[in-house]
Amino acid sequence: MSPVKRLAPCWVCGGLISIRAIQCPHCGEPEPGPYSFEKAEREHAEEMARLETNKRRQEEWLRENRLVLCLGGVLFGIPLFFLLIDLFDIWWLLGD
Repeated sequence: MSPVKRLAPCWVCGGLISIRAIQCPHCGEPEPGPYSFEKAEREHAEEMARLETNKRRQEEWLRENRLVLCLGGVLFGIPLFFLLIDLFDIWWLLGD
């Protein structure tokens, strides 16, 4: 009797391959077996955790600096407002 071959789908293309395969014969994926799928899931979970940490840091920074950002907006808006008034005065002068 020959030993039973253990087959698993490649996580990239879905073709059946040996669980000991080094490369998928269908798509050429260098890590096609179930272990690489677990590795991909783990890397995805780590990336999602990193993104969540970055999002939390950004939200915290915005909460801490909200007043400074608002004051900066106001200080930028006041001269812009006067500039627009001056521009409209020029347009009224050119229109008459």
